[in-house]
Amino acid sequence: MCRRKSGWCIEGDERINFRPHYYLTFVNEYSKWRRQVKIGHAELPPMDTMRRDFEPTMRDLIELLGPEWVSNLCSENSQLRE
Repeated sequence: MCRRKSGWCIEGDERINFRPHYYLTFVNEYSKWRRQVKIGHAELPPMDTMRRDFEPTMRDLIELLGPEWVSNLCSENSQLRE
């Protein structure tokens, strides 16, 4: 055991950075909307409208997260459906 200003700790513990993760607002809002759709409290717009509205954001996410990672994720999802 070791001692820190904040209390006791176990050897090897790492400090956690408690800075706010501003991007989580976007993630949380999307998750909330998706749950509402799944339980029938919100409706999906027509697919062509969703695709048009999501495209700029999807392109940004692909650039931000990396095309390879997105491709691997899509491959994993398609394998789950088989």
